[in-house]
Amino acid sequence: WHIEDTAITETYFGPQYNIHGGGLDLIFPHHDAEIAQMEAASGKEPLVEYWMHTGFLNVRGEKMSKSLGNFITIKELLKEYSPETYRFFVLSTHYRSPIDFSDEILKQAENSLNRIKNTGKLLIEYYDSDNVADADEESAMDDLNTFKDEFFSAMDNDFNTPIALSSLFDYTHKLNKSIASNVISKETSLEIINTFKTVESILGIDILTDDSVGSDLSQDILNILTDVRESLRAKKDWDLADKIRDELSKLDISLEDK
Repeated sequence: WHIEDTAITETYFGPQYNIHGGGLDLIFPHHDAEIAQMEAASGKEPLVEYWMHTGFLNVRGEKMSKSLGNFITIKELLKEYSPETYRFFVLSTHYRSPIDFSDEILKQAENSLNRIKNTGKLLIEYYDSDNVADADEESAMDDLNTFKDEFFSAMDNDFNTPIALSSLFDYTHKLNKSIASNVISKETSLEIINTFKTVESILGIDILTDDSVGSDLSQDILNILTDVRESLRAKKDWDLADKIRDELSKLDISLEDK
C-alpha cells in the first residue's frame, strides 16, 4: 500500500511536490512511510512542501462510518439542506479538527449563512438607493480595513476558516448598523461589495446573491411580528414584547419603539 502510493505520486508528480492531503489517521504509518521511501530513493527533501490532514466527521462523538451504521450520504443530505449550507457547516470548523455532525448544527449553519446573505442584500439595496451618504464616517473605512486584515490573516494562517468566518460575522453586524445609520458613501459601498466578491470566491459561498432571505414572504412575516408586538405593548405585555424585539435583534433586525 505504502510503496504503491509512492510509485504513483512519483510517476505523476515527480520526487517532490507541493501539497499532499488525507485523513489524520494516515499520518502514521502511511504518510511517514511515503516520506521515508521517496526521500531515500530520490535523495531529495522534502517529499511534500505542505501536508494537509483533515479531521474526522463524527456523529455524537463517534467517527461516521458504514460499519457503525451512523452515516448519511451527500445525496440524502442535500434533500434537506442546500450545498451552500453544507459548505458553510464544513468551513465553520478548521479542516484539521473533527466535525460533529447533527441536524441542529446544520440548522445553525443555515441560519448563520442566511444572516450573512441578508447583509449582502441590504448592502446592494443601499448601494442602489438614493439615500447613500455623500461621505463616510471615519469608522466605515476603519471597520472595512479591520475586517480585511482579520479575514486574510486567518486564511493565511493554515486556512483558519472558523476565525475568517468569525471576522465576517463581526463585520456584517457592524455593517448592518452603518447601513441603517446611512454613514457609508457610494464609493465605499462599492469597495465593500468588491471585497465581498473576493470573499465569495475564496469561501465558495454567495453573500451578495439572495436566494433564501429577504423575500416578500420574509417581509410579510416580519410585518406580522411587528404588528403582534405592537398589540402586546398596547396590552402592556412587556415581557413577551421585549422577547420578540430581543430575538429579532439576534438576527440583526433592529426595532425602534415609538
